[in-house]
Amino acid sequence: MRTLVLGGTRFLSREIARQARDRGHEVVCAARGVAGEPPSGVEFVRVDRAEDGGLAPLKGSFDLVVDVARLPSQVRRAVTELAGRAGHYTFVSSCSVYSDATRVNQVLHDPLPAGADESDPENYGPAKVACEQILGDGALHVRAGLIVGPEDQSDRFTYWVERLARGGRVLAPGSPGDLVQLVDVRDLAAWTLDAAQAGLTGPYDGISMPFTRGEMLAGIAEGLAVAPELVWAGQEFLTGHKVEPWAGPRSLPLWLPLPEYAGFMARDTSATLAAGLRIRPGRRHRPRHARLAARLRPPGDPRRPHHRRRSRTPPPASLTPGSPVSGPGPGPGPLIPWLPGFRAAWSPGCSRGRRGRDHGGCVARDDERLRGRSARCAGRPGPAGTAGRPRARSAGTGGPGAGPAG
Repeated sequence: MRTLVLGGTRFLSREIARQARDRGHEVVCAARGVAGEPPSGVEFVRVDRAEDGGLAPLKGSFDLVVDVARLPSQVRRAVTELAGRAGHYTFVSSCSVYSDATRVNQVLHDPLPAGADESDPENYGPAKVACEQILGDGALHVRAGLIVGPEDQSDRFTYWVERLARGGRVLAPGSPGDLVQLVDVRDLAAWTLDAAQAGLTGPYDGISMPFTRGEMLAGIAEGLAVAPELVWAGQEFLTGHKVEPWAGPRSLPLWLPLPEYAGFMARDTSATLAAGLRIRPGRRHRPRHARLAARLRPPGDPRRPHHRRRSRTPPPASLTPGSPVSGPGPGPGPLIPWLPGFRAAWSPGCSRGRRGRDHGGCVARDDERLRGRSARCAGRPGPAGTAGRPRARSAGTGGPGAGPAG
């Protein structure tokens, strides 16, 4: 079986190419080659889909085509230039195609009109709708949600793995009953290939059934064999202290404001599960030690846990237990300088539990994300599986759920 992956150099599309190779497919990856390298053992063809005739270097026909494009013009060119040479077509879309995140429904954005700016992040959802309509009902549309797992660059799930592994009192956003949904990249890639080989067509939400944030954190803790003290901070407190949702600087990952996003991670995906999507048990994608979280990151990522060392330097004279958080501090990492409502007590492992005002020392003070280390994720939705910071109440936004797929 000959399989063409339009992409194949990053995250989901790379995993699809890898698994297709392992199934014995003759795999061709076609991309510009600037986002990364395709897996070994596949053919790589350098193309530029921004130009008419950009797919001309591809020769022959293909039994399966998997496309992770986000721009309607690229999909339109692919349909034209692969006409008569493509068998089953799979398009990796996004749950950002849904227009109203306040509730669970199947109402789509209007497709992005011709002449609109395809590259504008605000047009991400409508652009994906336009791509689906170009391909029509004869294609499989995988509407991916939050994708986690090996080579995830968004740091939204791995943040919680590392934070719980460091121990101490952990600031948890919202309430334990808030819903979340996610899917491991390996599971979604496997199902995408299974569905394509079976000739499945039409739209499917590629994500787990909803479960609670409390269950997610408990599963991570079980996989790490730790017992963190979770201190839950309500939405009013978080917004009052300008904590950002979802991803990016000054954020707590996977937290979304309610009711603006009440339906975003509450979708019924039983149809996809009935069609064969298998969701691995939580602890199978939660490493048992913080250092193993490195396997969830791309090679060379400076955020790998083993690239950081914990300081055991005593606190400076200006920072005494219970003093207001006002700047960088010692211990496992810096304090949070931008959250003046918190007071924190220094201890080598952030575990002595000295209390100050509000949530005391639970502020995840070694949380580098809150100091902006993931600024590149903020407000920049991209193809399939990760997303920038949500823009509440914006009908034209991509919102959470999109990200680098390949």
